[in-house]
Amino acid sequence: MTPSPAPLPPSRARRWLSRLGLVVGGLVVGVIAAELLARLIEPHGAADILFNAPGNAPDGLYVTDKELLHRPNPGLNVTVRSLGYEVPIRVNSLGLRGAEPGPETTTPRWLIQGDSFTFAAQVREEETTTVKLGALLGWETFNGGADAWGTHQAAPLFRRLAEPLGLDGLVIVFFLGNDLFDNERYPMERQRHANRPDGNPMVGGFTHPVVRFFTRRSYLLGQWRVQSALREFAREGSPERGRWRGELRLFTQEGQGELGGKLRATETALLAAKRATEERGAKLVVAIAPPAFVVEEDRLAPTFGLVGLDPAKAELDGPERQVKALLDRLGVASCSLTEPLRAAAKAGEAPYFQYDGHWTAAGHTVVAQTLASCLETPR
Repeated sequence: MTPSPAPLPPSRARRWLSRLGLVVGGLVVGVIAAELLARLIEPHGAADILFNAPGNAPDGLYVTDKELLHRPNPGLNVTVRSLGYEVPIRVNSLGLRGAEPGPETTTPRWLIQGDSFTFAAQVREEETTTVKLGALLGWETFNGGADAWGTHQAAPLFRRLAEPLGLDGLVIVFFLGNDLFDNERYPMERQRHANRPDGNPMVGGFTHPVVRFFTRRSYLLGQWRVQSALREFAREGSPERGRWRGELRLFTQEGQGELGGKLRATETALLAAKRATEERGAKLVVAIAPPAFVVEEDRLAPTFGLVGLDPAKAELDGPERQVKALLDRLGVASCSLTEPLRAAAKAGEAPYFQYDGHWTAAGHTVVAQTLASCLETPR
């Protein structure tokens, strides 16, 4: 019987391919393991600042507007993705997040105006303060929010929509974190964009599609972005560090004296909103919304530490006190969201996202319940 021939040794190419497969497989397993680990590791306490989640907003979410600076893109349907959420967004023909308004009835109709906390791209439409508030009160409520808006947009937006919607009232969600600065910058921003045509979709700087895909989904890349931003904040002369220090300083004992000057632009914007609502015989209420580090105690030290501020010298409720005093002087009803959000945080409800800093669905529930109580008994 003839013996079987010995098997041929593998070619050099096949050996290299086999080794390459092992290397690639090892890398894939390693990356997956690192991604899983990154999801388990608690992020930096100021990750909401360092990660810069608004940078993940899709192009074309907003269009240019000379008076409002920008507004949600009418008719847009898009999905917003970032760490912790994936949310479908629809914008109606009036440029408001949500469905097309139905015919006017005897049901009260209120516009809820504000910045990104009001637009609420982080949660589904039915989870937003606007929708929850309407359900609680049995009113029709409309989402008049947009990223980076301040109080100056309230009056012109209300005037545009008062007649088409038959509005009975306006809630301004005033975010203590940066609305004072947004209100100061508004006249300069409006002048800077005076010659820009209205209605053009706004796009950010170019980001490679692969990078954008993983930035919106990978916690490993999120941790890396946070660490990179930490190094930038540590750099002497960093513009980001300087900007954030200016905003956070208002929440320190030393910064209380600066609040008076910051409030002047806000007073102008509030008076305009008051006139706009009074002209129609509508009501006006301002909801005072705190940033995450004012509500969740464990975020304070990391947040102040980013810009070299001493958390022991914090005056966290100082800005709210002065804004409330201004509203009282102007005769505008107000509603503080701080203590209800603090109570929710202490109860373990996590009212703010970790990498984002905006309200979670639980946070919106607390805000809607608080606002409903205030609107039933204005204070």
